[in-house]
Order: sequence, then C-alpha cells, then structure tokens
Amino acid sequence: MNKKIRTFFLVLLIVTLGSFTSVFAANNTASKYKAFNTTTENNATITLTLFMKDSTINQCNITKDVFNDFLNWYKLRANAKTLVGTYTFNLPADEFSPARKITIFFNNIESFEIVSNNIPTTDRTNTLTLLMENSTIREYSLTQDELTSFNDWYNLRANKKTSQAYFMFNVPADDFSPDRKDYVLFDNIKKFQVQ
Repeated sequence: MNKKIRTFFLVLLIVTLGSFTSVFAANNTASKYKAFNTTTENNATITLTLFMKDSTINQCNITKDVFNDFLNWYKLRANAKTLVGTYTFNLPADEFSPARKITIFFNNIESFEIVSNNIPTTDRTNTLTLLMENSTIREYSLTQDELTSFNDWYNLRANKKTSQAYFMFNVPADDFSPDRKDYVLFDNIKKFQVQ
C-alpha cells in the first residue's frame, strides 16, 4: 500500500511540474519569438542585415520592437550577462515559402546594420579601416568627432572600463546603399588603422 501511495504522489508531482513547465514555456516562447515583416501603425518596419563570420548575409524586415529586443539580447550576450547564445525569429509564410523559424547564433555574427535616415555626409575626412577576426575588411569615413569617439570607446573597452561591447558607425548613403547604422562588436575587431 505504501508503495502505491508513493507512486501516486510521484505521478501527481510529475504531472503538476509538467503543467507548470508547459505554461512557462508557452509564456516564454510568446515573448521571445517575434515575427519578421510585422508592421503596426506605430511600429514601422526596418531592414536588419546580419553579416556572418562565414561571409554569408541574412537580411530581413522587422519591426523596431523586434530590433530593440534583438539588440537587448545582443548587448546582454556580448557582456556575458545571459547564457542564451541564440536569437530566434519567426518568419511568416509568404508566396515563396511556408512559415518558419530562423535561429541566429551569437558567435556566428560578425556585425550587423540597419537602414537609417539622414546621416550627414559633411566633414568625413578620416578613413578608419577595420580588419575583422574572420579577415573581412570594413572601411568607414568618419568625422573627427566620430573618430575620437571610436578611439575613446576602443581604449575603454580594451581596458575593461566600459560595458559597451559594440560601436555604432553612422554611414551616409552612397551609390550602392542607403544611410545606415553599422554595429561592430569589439571582440570581432582584430586590428585597425586610420588614414
């Protein structure tokens, strides 16, 4: 009889914990996964381009809220404040493919950018060339203030005196691309030079 009671309570405990786990997982999933290409009246779509360390490029349209959620995860992961090493987006179905999920691994991201608006082109007399860990070369034309900001940030990060893990470059439009903001992680920069 005693063995049957223990078995009954053990089964009850497993079922109860399983129910709580399912509820928690459902709630966690609902807040974590957000769809690409969703636009609300107050939340315009922006273009996110992810440059991967294997030289592939992932580009998608997401809402500003989704981008902010992704950026928050990126900051936490870059500063070792979360163990979650991936970020997952839900892609809705379109005329070419069914709905699907895409998971991005933090360690595979070389850098990323978003399309921005109205970045001034004046006084960009300094050229900063970054050699990335995966041998990609990135080149930026910067104002003197932007170059000073980059140097200050780089020195602070190298000496562990700032938690800002990445630097955001303002890149004005040219013949090939619109105004944009590039996000470059400190750990992915092998070396740089200024001309």
